[in-house]
Amino acid sequence: FAYNDDLCVFPTLGCFIKGYILLSTIDHYVSSCNCPDDIVASIEKAIPSIRACFEEKMNTGSIFFEHGTVSDFELSAASVCHFHMHFMPIDKPIFEEINSKYGFEYYGINSLA
Repeated sequence: FAYNDDLCVFPTLGCFIKGYILLSTIDHYVSSCNCPDDIVASIEKAIPSIRACFEEKMNTGSIFFEHGTVSDFELSAASVCHFHMHFMPIDKPIFEEINSKYGFEYYGINSLA
């Protein structure tokens, strides 16, 4: 695992698939929306480096997504109330396949800010 003053990147027990990792803040925040701007900048700086590691070490692309909430008071029983991002290796673009099967629309974002 790796860390600095703001972030930690680590594998998990019972991960979904080989290579699956989490990125989490060291300090407690419930979502990226609650993180200070300098932490969001650190996360955005880390994302390309993590994705490059997947390409270099596993010869695959990756997908990443945030797991967080907007409020400490509106949690479901299955929620984790500490901001973290999931990074998973993936061989092909998943959104196009989901859209073609189910007719869902998807929107990419360019920044957590």
